[in-house]
Amino acid sequence: MLEAAACLSEGLKLLERAVEVGRKESEMAERDLREEEERGNLAQYQSQTSAIKAAAESDKELYMKHDSQIGEDLITLGSILKEESKTFASATTQHEETVSAFFEKIKENHSKQEEEAIVA
Repeated sequence: MLEAAACLSEGLKLLERAVEVGRKESEMAERDLREEEERGNLAQYQSQTSAIKAAAESDKELYMKHDSQIGEDLITLGSILKEESKTFASATTQHEETVSAFFEKIKENHSKQEEEAIVA
């Protein structure tokens, strides 16, 4: 009986050790799973971050091109407006000269008519 109790005691100790080893292995497996999941999450985060950075850089380049084009367009519009202003000023001066010449002719004709009326 003593021998059976000793065997039983020894069996319980072995069982407790097996349970302890199983618990430790379970904890290690759980920790490994968490680490693997965290590595996957980190990789996904890094991938998304890289994609966002690339998109931001692309947008930045696009906006810089757009700003450059707008600057060039403004310079072109400024040149066109200056040219239009010169053309308008020239046309205005020519019109004023034409009108002045017509008024002079009208005055001359009026003076001739008055002279002819006085002579007649």
